[in-house]
Amino acid sequence: MEDAIGPWYGLDSKNRHYTSIGSAEKKFTVTSKDDVGASIVRLSLLAAGDPNSVPDHVRINGDAKPYEELAEIMGAESGEKIDVTEQDVDEYKASLGPEGGDPAAIIRLLIESGAMDCSKENNGELVNPDQRLWKWKKVEQHAKEVKGKPWCN
Repeated sequence: MEDAIGPWYGLDSKNRHYTSIGSAEKKFTVTSKDDVGASIVRLSLLAAGDPNSVPDHVRINGDAKPYEELAEIMGAESGEKIDVTEQDVDEYKASLGPEGGDPAAIIRLLIESGAMDCSKENNGELVNPDQRLWKWKKVEQHAKEVKGKPWCN
């Protein structure tokens, strides 16, 4: 979460402008570093007790929001409106050139495709049943911590 809400994914809080590739209403998963760490520890403990209890591939979802909602949350916390625009997918792909772009560019295309939304299919209940072990950090909490201005320092 702390690294996902930044300009490399078109979330430019400093200039109060978010740009999605395709629809700004597509959700994508953001998970805090603390939640990732706690999940790794929990999965390790589960696997140590019964290796078959942990699947080969695990998805976790701390929170999932679309660009539009991220702009609303961060804007409400900072007191400054964040504009949201949608860039055409084909134009974006063409701008990447034959190499296909850097990892952040590829992730932005994965967000557009829906592949980065783990909100419906994830292993959250295996890792943290009913949030009894800890509460997943939400974007609203992160917004308060950074005063609605992630990566503006």
